Amino acid sequence: MYVWNCCAGVATWVVPQGGMFLWIHVEGVPDTHAMVMERGAAERIMLLPGSEFMTDRKGACEWVRASFSVLPEEQIEEVDYL
Repeated sequence: MYVWNCCAGVATWVVPQGGMFLWIHVEGVPDTHAMVMERGAAERIMLLPGSEFMTDRKGACEWVRASFSVLPEEQIEEVDYL
């Protein structure tokens, strides 16, 4: 999985046993909302801040959700990261 190559040391994650989402804990970023919605969007990176899935969406969250259901495996290595 590409995340092993690009994010080791800056993020942790659990390899999903099923489904189409990967939850990534970003080390040292107490709130991923600005990182994802501003920096990520500017670079055309499609992630969602974890706060979007909390009951209090205004709360800080150190997690992001990535979808890997629409990208062919051979293109995953081409993806850049924040």
